[in-house]
Amino acid sequence: MKPINLTPSSWHRGARLLRNRRTLAGTAVVVLAVTTGCSSAASSSGSSAAGTSASAAASGSSSASGPAVAGWAQALAAYAAYTGSKPGAADMSLPPIDIGFSMNGGGSIPPQDSGEDQTAVETFVNYINKYLGGVDGHPVQVVVCNVKNSEEEGAACMNQFLNTPAVKTIDYGSLAVGSATEDAVDAGKKPIIMPFTFGGADNTSPHTYVLGATGELSGNAIGTFAVDGPLHAKSVVIVYPQVAGSEAVAQGEALGARKAGATVKLVGFDESTENVLGALAAADAQSAQAVITASLTTAANCIAFYKAAQNLNIPQSKMIGQTDCTSYDSSVTAQYPGGHYPEIWYQRGQPLDDLLLPYTPAGLNFKAVVTGMGGTLLDFENYAWVNEFAGIMTDDRFFNEIGYTALAGPDSAALLEAKAAAFRGPVAMGPPTIECGKYRLLPADCADGSFFFHFDGGTQYSAYTGTGGPGQVAGYIEPSPGLEQYYGVLPGK
Repeated sequence: MKPINLTPSSWHRGARLLRNRRTLAGTAVVVLAVTTGCSSAASSSGSSAAGTSASAAASGSSSASGPAVAGWAQALAAYAAYTGSKPGAADMSLPPIDIGFSMNGGGSIPPQDSGEDQTAVETFVNYINKYLGGVDGHPVQVVVCNVKNSEEEGAACMNQFLNTPAVKTIDYGSLAVGSATEDAVDAGKKPIIMPFTFGGADNTSPHTYVLGATGELSGNAIGTFAVDGPLHAKSVVIVYPQVAGSEAVAQGEALGARKAGATVKLVGFDESTENVLGALAAADAQSAQAVITASLTTAANCIAFYKAAQNLNIPQSKMIGQTDCTSYDSSVTAQYPGGHYPEIWYQRGQPLDDLLLPYTPAGLNFKAVVTGMGGTLLDFENYAWVNEFAGIMTDDRFFNEIGYTALAGPDSAALLEAKAAAFRGPVAMGPPTIECGKYRLLPADCADGSFFFHFDGGTQYSAYTGTGGPGQVAGYIEPSPGLEQYYGVLPGK
């Protein structure tokens, strides 16, 4: 493992991966088409999903050359090349190309992540319009319809997207509830191209392309890592809040650990009561060689889990989790044991360019865009922002390769599908390998691996640099041979 100094010693312990949330640039107006809650009207100003910051979606103060942030020109050149764009501003008076976007939030169903997905999408679409020339000079817009209170609301959202001619493709944010209904209503009429999904029906939905590891496959990687990674666990306990997205991840974790040869105990807890201590005790987590968390979806769940583990004297050194609990500022961090983020192994489907110092060129480019568009260091490191950047940049790449005239025509769905199906990467801030249609049982999934890193509780991370199998990218855990066989890896994949 390679220890990497993440933050200068002057930063205090306990900020987001030891950083305070702070805005680094000014604000301006975002031009979007947003209809939250599936209303039929579109407006020129966006409303953020529950828990997001309006300022984060606004662009930074700019001149003809862009915001005065380090690396801006280099980043612009890199992303213009990636998307096939000509730097400059789109003509906002021209007809747009729309992306339909849906997530949970704003009602009784909370998003199963930081809730920043919509804000991130709005920010990056604004970047495309202001600095990457849109699509042949035409603006890109986002039509938002969020599923707030029930699975059935997904039908109204998808119908809105299908009945809006300018919507050419659809992206889901944190949509654990509603995606199955949206998939069924779409039925392949318009392509769904997204950077992440919790799994379920999305894995098998026709004309769907998931560019990053799904919740199920992310879970598989965590379970595999528990056995084949540095813990070498033979007994694994998985504890999860009993909500839709978390349950899918937990089942994936269990499958990954079992296929790698471990025994598994799987225990859920009521998200509303947060009785995590009872769940850990019932699973005999103290004696397990690895304890895995599955999508701790709220700050309260994060605090409850790690306090309960501390009360039962379960060492964090044998824990593995996702980065859900690293999306909060110091008001939450201070309540974790030790007053800082947990000293565990973390999984992420995206590369670690935005986390590890010294930043890679990809990390520096991404940082320039986020901060130049008014985002924060917390946003820069937030996996929802990384996910949506990968998705929106790749959408724009496909749009530019096809061109506005063809996109506006009757064959746009087929053209976009052909691009997605043939795409092998790279993905900006995304997985190192893309292979859509690799598995018979998961035809929509285009990436299946995850990266892992360890936080030591001070100012350093250790990036896992081992491999999950012959020929795999260093530090990138892909399914074990047993899992590949289980999912039905297709010949030649």
